[in-house]
Amino acid sequence: MWTVQLRLTETHDDALDALYRLAGSLRQAGRVRGREWPCWESGGALNMVVQTVEQGSLDPALDGHWSRKHRRELERLGTLTLTPLGPVPGSLPLCSCSHRSSLILYTDGLTEEAPLRCGECFAPVPASQLRFAKGEHSPADQRYGIVLAWETSYRAIDALQLSAAAGERFAEDQLASWQSDLSQHSRETASAVSEVTGRPTYVYLHTSHGESIELERARRCPSCDAPWLLEEALFGVFDFRCEPCGLLSNVACDVA
Repeated sequence: MWTVQLRLTETHDDALDALYRLAGSLRQAGRVRGREWPCWESGGALNMVVQTVEQGSLDPALDGHWSRKHRRELERLGTLTLTPLGPVPGSLPLCSCSHRSSLILYTDGLTEEAPLRCGECFAPVPASQLRFAKGEHSPADQRYGIVLAWETSYRAIDALQLSAAAGERFAEDQLASWQSDLSQHSRETASAVSEVTGRPTYVYLHTSHGESIELERARRCPSCDAPWLLEEALFGVFDFRCEPCGLLSNVACDVA
């Protein structure tokens, strides 16, 4: 990920709202991450800092209808300049695979990385490399909004689990159970991603607690009841995989 500064000269009363509208439309297209974008005035100009998925994520050539509309609004108010400040420390390198046989829906309560991972290398995959960035009025971009909605729900529930406070057990069940509301949301999102990209998209069932390592390794796919234990953990994260059902899981953290 990259940190990029947006600077608008000759600020106007409507400039701040217009700047937020542009950032929001870029987020909906999968080009800007997070929802908190620091702003300040300096030297007669309005500044905003955002985190982008790629160094060139804010290239106007990638704009769809709404991003183009909001960028033009800003340009009528003043001169808009974009300055890459540098890569975000600790952020993961992006996928560079020439072929991806599958994708994985993967996020947590702490990360800001893009929520689609490559099934070949497990690196984040920018929306611009898929078929989401074809213009915000297209069905593809509307479906990326579905990915963002899923990510928001998943991160909120995982943060509840990580807090180890009220709601922890509820959150653990939502993350681990095939029949939970969150897992249903995950499957619907994976189906939408597969429809857009033409690639199988896996759902991850995160398991925190188990009775023993033996019972954990004997677990079967919760959807089809087939054996799904892998000989070696995939990417060091996933101990189970069921390709027909599009499911991944792990040996419970407290017995692994």
